[in-house]
Amino acid sequence: MGSGAGGAAAPRVEPTAARSRAWMTSRRVLVLLLVVFVVLGGTGLLGVRDAVARASGDGCSLEVRYPRVARAGLDVPLRYSVSCDRPLPAQVVLGVSQDYATMFEAQGFAPEPESQSGDGSTTWFTVAVEPGSRDLVLDVDTYVQPSSQRGREAEVVLRLEDREVARTSFRTTLLP
Repeated sequence: MGSGAGGAAAPRVEPTAARSRAWMTSRRVLVLLLVVFVVLGGTGLLGVRDAVARASGDGCSLEVRYPRVARAGLDVPLRYSVSCDRPLPAQVVLGVSQDYATMFEAQGFAPEPESQSGDGSTTWFTVAVEPGSRDLVLDVDTYVQPSSQRGREAEVVLRLEDREVARTSFRTTLLP
């Protein structure tokens, strides 16, 4: 009787019961997050996602298939393609930002470049071309270095007969 405003007194909730309900709610949220994470992983949305960057000039095109999103330790696509409306010279030179290239561990090239050099900011690959060919594809068998934790921006340059013909840029994002 003395409930004041004429209504029944609110039931008293024991502190342990409130803590128990809070714990059950947080457990459900954690289980839901885990299920979402597993489903995303199972669909490949947390894995490697590739993209293509393109540039053209002087009747030639440069196309780079690269990892747009990746994680350290995973194999990734890296392909440089050159096409021209005329036969390519005996050698094609591709330049890749040196900082970007250090994010990867290259296991091999197909075809193997004739030479590789660096000037402090760019790694230059000189690749032989079959006489009369209008196309060149340089595949790199590579993976992201386990020590790489942050993505990087890249710039790729196509040079023919000591002239820059095309330049493209892109970014790879690394997930934890």
